[in-house]
Amino acid sequence: MIKQHKQQPTHNTRELRDRRKMESLGVLLALPVSPYLKSKLHKRFTLFRLWRSTDRRAFLRQHSSSIRAVVGNADTEMISVLPRPEIVSSYSASIDEITSVLTDDNDIADLAIGLAIGVMRRIGRADRHVRSGSWKARKKHKLTSRVC
Repeated sequence: MIKQHKQQPTHNTRELRDRRKMESLGVLLALPVSPYLKSKLHKRFTLFRLWRSTDRRAFLRQHSSSIRAVVGNADTEMISVLPRPEIVSSYSASIDEITSVLTDDNDIADLAIGLAIGVMRRIGRADRHVRSGSWKARKKHKLTSRVC
């Protein structure tokens, strides 16, 4: 009797399966984005264009179960309608609106603020500078300005 082995999925099969999984994830575009960003997102995710809707609240309710990420300036109404937002990407000068949206879960809000401060103050870079021993050789580390 010949033993049959299960055929292992090829790299292309796995890639296709992963791509299908990501395509089922929805990304809410709160505002028009650059053609470059739109094309990159469109290749991997299902896009929901909020600004095209005449009834914003109905649009959000209709698609809320599919949306896992928000790109653009999120507000309280948007986030409160979405049951499982995993990513909120805002490209504004302020994070006030996002942190007020996330106050229901203080751990998430704290982490969001901590990450923002870490990026603004270059804490990761400073940590690498110290751990690598560069400070011993008196290599300069550029300090950043205050956050507030």
